[in-house]
Formats: sequence, structure tokens, C-alpha cells
Amino acid sequence: MISFNRQRLTLAYSHFRSTSSVPSPAQIAKQERIFAIGGKLIDSKTGALGICHIGMGIDTLFQVRQHTSTKASVSKIHQLLNIYASEKYILDVQCQRGGYPNYHIYLKVASGPRDYLKAWIQAIELAHLLQGPHSLVFPSSMEKEVPFMDAIQQSLLLTNEAFSKFCEDAILASWDIDNSSLLTKPSHKIEALPAVDGFQYLGDLENKKSR
Repeated sequence: MISFNRQRLTLAYSHFRSTSSVPSPAQIAKQERIFAIGGKLIDSKTGALGICHIGMGIDTLFQVRQHTSTKASVSKIHQLLNIYASEKYILDVQCQRGGYPNYHIYLKVASGPRDYLKAWIQAIELAHLLQGPHSLVFPSSMEKEVPFMDAIQQSLLLTNEAFSKFCEDAILASWDIDNSSLLTKPSHKIEALPAVDGFQYLGDLENKKSR
């Protein structure tokens, strides 16, 4: 298989992150596990980093989290929409004590296979950042939300710096980056814009499974 699924992309990008080279499909095939959890983010040195879900519905993003005030939740959504205004996806994370962080990727209506790759790669970068000073602590107030949003912005900058070279090297290594296998079930694509008091929901479109 020469297209990236969740496990292959995680393995390939982790290798690229440490060596600046992309392994071939044949090399990744030797590492791929048949019964592995496809959404599990792993690193060869640090082990498990979290679980990533792609194609989430808009309701999950708008959900008010436990122990988080409505004001703080709305503020966070405002910040996320601003950070991802120029991207074709939104990446969010829910952390909980005693468990893996859950990374949620929301795909915008204009997104395509390369955007799926970029979003997944950013989840890996963010997961590495959250192993540091922000590890497994989900902010419960707007004041604590600031460094958390800094981590999201920093992970996006790191992804932007690496993504073009990763794609170029992946093509040279015989990967087909325009036919993604990251979407393993029918998923959603979203369109949302800020409103005066909160957010105006414009659409949550069912997207067919990527082939």
C-alpha cells in the first residue's frame, strides 16, 4: 500500500521528525501492525502520545466541557477559529488526568487529502509539545488557556515549516499523498463562522468515506 493510513503516517512522520527523511512504503510495511489502534499517536523514543480522531462532527467542538465555564469555552472556540482561519481544518485536544490526550480534527468543507495529512502531522507535533510543561492538563479557566493556545499555535508553525519538505520527500519515497486512507468511516465536514454572541452554525456536511 502506497497511500498513508493513520498508522503509516504516524510511523513515517515520526521517522521524518528524527531523521529528516521519509521511509518508503516497503520500510513502513515492516513496522506496521495489523491489530494496532489506528488513531494511536506514537513515537519511537517516547512511546504513546495520545489518540487522534479525524472527521469529527461540529457538535463535539461546540460541546461545553466539564469543569469549563461557558464563557471560557466560547473564548476558546473564538481563538481556535482565528488560529485556523487560513487552514482547511481545525485541531483541538481534550486532556484528562490518567488517560491519553484525545486530539480532534475537524475538516472544513474545502479540505482534501493533503489537508488530512497536514492536520494529522500537526496532531503529532502538538502531542510532542504536550509531553512538556503542558502535559495532560486541560485548562479550567481562560487565564490558563493562554499557554495552551500558545502550544497549538507553536505546533501549527512547526507543521508549516516541515510539511512541504515532508510531502516532497514522501513523493520521492514512492508515497501517493493525494489518495489518503486517513478517513476510515463516514466523516463530517464543517463550516462555521463567528457570530456576535457566540457562534453561528452554518453546516455539518456528511462526507463519504475517502477511498
